[in-house]
Amino acid sequence: MMSKVTYRLIKKEDYKSISKLIEEAFHLGDLISDKSLLTIFTKKYLYDCLSEATYIEVAELNNQVVGVIMGKADSKYSYLKHSNYYAQVMMQQFKIFLHPSKKELSSYNDLLTIYDEFYEKHKEKFDGVLTLFAVNETCRGYGIGKQLLKDLMSYLEESQVKRIYLFTDSTCNYGFYEYHDFNRLEEKPITFNTSDKPKTMSVYFYERLLTSCS
Repeated sequence: MMSKVTYRLIKKEDYKSISKLIEEAFHLGDLISDKSLLTIFTKKYLYDCLSEATYIEVAELNNQVVGVIMGKADSKYSYLKHSNYYAQVMMQQFKIFLHPSKKELSSYNDLLTIYDEFYEKHKEKFDGVLTLFAVNETCRGYGIGKQLLKDLMSYLEESQVKRIYLFTDSTCNYGFYEYHDFNRLEEKPITFNTSDKPKTMSVYFYERLLTSCS
């Protein structure tokens, strides 16, 4: 990589770039064929993540956001400070409710049910979460993800977080988490009924102990 990657805290102007990262990294276009619904859903996804995070860092290359990580330390969280994000989530949810193609999201709702099932089974263990993690596919292999994760872990340790969790699936590079000391607690298959053909993947639930408590 010729240019230097810089790491900084998020700015509001980054939201559009991060939405694009979310859409591409999680292959949302393969699951939602209606472009307007895809735009609304991606925006809701972004604000869902923002509403939960207490730490957000982006990686920037040539004035473009090429990576993002969000995490939450329960001890640092304030509902009041995140109220504007919740308002945006509700607004996008209302748009989805009115959208003529909203049935395309039925499989995603099944995914959320699995998330809830996993979390409820283990929730007493955790005081933090890795909320969102995405790196542009063309920029992978240069250590960007490793640095973003390192910075988040430092923040969480400084915040006295002892154990975090994350959700991911078999379409993502889940081996990255296992290499970085995440332990898989749960997995379950799910089939998405897309307009093309059914797509089956596995949903994973991971945990990681922070070094500050070991």
